[in-house]
Amino acid sequence: RAHRIPEPLPPPVETAAQYSPRSVDSAGAGQAFTAIGTVDDLLHAWETAGPAVLRAGGVSIRDLKRTAAALDTDEATAVFWIELAYAAGLLASDGTTDERFVPTPAYDDWRARPAQERWAALVAAWLPATR
Repeated sequence: RAHRIPEPLPPPVETAAQYSPRSVDSAGAGQAFTAIGTVDDLLHAWETAGPAVLRAGGVSIRDLKRTAAALDTDEATAVFWIELAYAAGLLASDGTTDERFVPTPAYDDWRARPAQERWAALVAAWLPATR
């Protein structure tokens, strides 16, 4: 008892920053438009020169680095966008002997839809994802 080490005090709780609902909505809308634009940029770039599908089903490191540079992001974030486009049904293998990843016919339909519907399609694919 006498030699018991006292438990440290918990760290002080700091007051969270306050944001107006309007600024939160504006920031959220900006991120939604960024997501739509990034997926569109990815699929547009892969429309004519999609990367080869590896035997294991993925994308090579070289193609991933090239895609990350084209999207002006890091490789981990580029993987997220690729997987999101794939999960949304906007990207698939072309099914030829020399398989390449290409946009699906659903991509054309997706591009023709209003922004809020494109965002909803991406969210519907993202929410059940395990990553």
